[in-house]
Formats: sequence, structure tokens, C-alpha cells
Amino acid sequence: YRLGWAYRNAAAAGLPRENPNDAFDQLIKEHSSSPMAEFAREAKNVPWKSKSTAQARSLLPGLGQMYVGETRSGVIRLSIGVAAATAILVPIYIAAHRKSDLTWNRDWPLLATGLSGLIVLSFDYTSSYEDAMRGVVQWNERAESNFNNSHPGAP
Repeated sequence: YRLGWAYRNAAAAGLPRENPNDAFDQLIKEHSSSPMAEFAREAKNVPWKSKSTAQARSLLPGLGQMYVGETRSGVIRLSIGVAAATAILVPIYIAAHRKSDLTWNRDWPLLATGLSGLIVLSFDYTSSYEDAMRGVVQWNERAESNFNNSHPGAP
């Protein structure tokens, strides 16, 4: 029973079960008449969040936060990502259109702006990814805690 909950937060490769509900299913199958099997049946219906889904959505900063219900944080991170990408792309566009007229003395701010955008984007991406993984764990822990609070006999 406890493994079913633990597998929902596991992101390690090579574990014996691919699907977190497999642990619940095995308990239900092998011990169908036990009280634990009834808890497992009900626990399978508790909504949960997947680290792999959050990871995929985090390719765009902020979408992982939105996935775990942290919409405000997601919008802020997405806005920072768009602003940083703009700080990278606008100088590239300007430099491409003025390539024959570029001089270091006059156009160094283009390079500085692009590099600043790259630094901000990399920080935003990394922190968004880490925050989304934290959000998944917290979401699943809250779901488990709420289940256990509403089922006092659960271990």
C-alpha cells in the first residue's frame, strides 16, 4: 500500500514498476479481501501529478508550475522567459539587418543585451524546472495526506 504512494513521487529509472498504480494493482490482486486492498482501490482514484509530465512541460519555463496548479508563478516565469528570449532575439535581428554597418564602439550594447538575455533565460529555465519537480512532490504529498486524513484507518 505504501509503495503505491511512494511510486507516485519516484522518478528513478529501473524501478520494478513503470506505473505507480502497479503497486496498488498488485496489492488488490494478491490480497483482494484485505482492508489494505480497499484502501488501494480508493487510492488509485486520487488525482496525482507525474514528474515526467512536469519535466516535459518545463521545456517552456512556467508550464510546469501551471501543471501543478501554481498558475501565478507559472505566468511570471513564462513572462521572464519571453522577455529573456526577446533580449536575445532582438539584438540578433538588429545585427543581421545592419551587418555591414556594425562597429564594436557603437554596437557593443547589442552583444551585452543578448548575453544578458541568455543568462536570465538559463537561470529562469533551471529554476523553473527545479520548482516544477518540487511542485509535483508537494502536490502528491498533499493528495496522500488528504487521503490519509479522510481515511483514519489507513496506515
